[in-house]
Amino acid sequence: MSEKRRIKLEKEDKELASYLSKKYKIKLETEIYIPTSIFNEKLGTLEAIVKYLKENLNLRASEISSELKKKYSTISTTYQRASKKHSKKFLIKEFKFSIPVKILRNKKFSTLELAVSYLKENYDLTLTEISKLLHRDPKTIWTIYSRYKKK
Repeated sequence: MSEKRRIKLEKEDKELASYLSKKYKIKLETEIYIPTSIFNEKLGTLEAIVKYLKENLNLRASEISSELKKKYSTISTTYQRASKKHSKKFLIKEFKFSIPVKILRNKKFSTLELAVSYLKENYDLTLTEISKLLHRDPKTIWTIYSRYKKK
């Protein structure tokens, strides 16, 4: 599925969930996925994710804070830093791998640890393949994954 189509569906789902929530006072969850194509050498993992959620999915900092279960001030500061490092909006083409936002909520692990473990365990990728997707050194990915397994 193309990124444009997926974003359109997510927006429609979000609007429907909002309407039903207001009308029937119920809360519907819509799943948000992070395409691995947003990761680059300039930005940290959390910076890339926050920037993508804010600029590409048009979420407010408070919504991102809620989605990631992080403090509003952390999200705000992270976005400001990311914007200075990478001023352009992410151009998302077709992508093969994505990471659900809900797995990034676990405070026991870093964002990078959660992303690496998800890609390793759900897509059965090698650590070298993951390092290429996330634009990180293979040794770093190995260290991150081994640290994740120890926790």
